[in-house]
Amino acid sequence: MCADCKSPDPDWASLNLGSLICIGCSGVHRQLGVQVSKVRSCTLDVRIWDHVVLSMFRALGNDAVNAVFESHSTGSKANFTSTSSSSS
Repeated sequence: MCADCKSPDPDWASLNLGSLICIGCSGVHRQLGVQVSKVRSCTLDVRIWDHVVLSMFRALGNDAVNAVFESHSTGSKANFTSTSSSSS
C-alpha cells in the first residue's frame, strides 16, 4: 500500500524516507527534489536493492515510517494524495 495515498501495490520507493509509494506519488516526491526524497523504481533500479536496503524496508514498513513523520509534524496533519489517474 502506498505510504502517501494508500493505493495498492506500490512500485516505487523513497530511499531516504524508507517508504513505498505509487507512481503518482513518486511524481510528487520527485518534484520535492532529491534533498527531500530520493525516488527509485522497485523494479527498474535493481542495483540499489541490496540486502541492507531490503532489510531496512522490511524492518520499518510504511506504517512505522509514517508514524515517525506524523509524530514530528507541526500543525494540522497534511493529506498528501496523488493527482495521477494511474492505478499502478
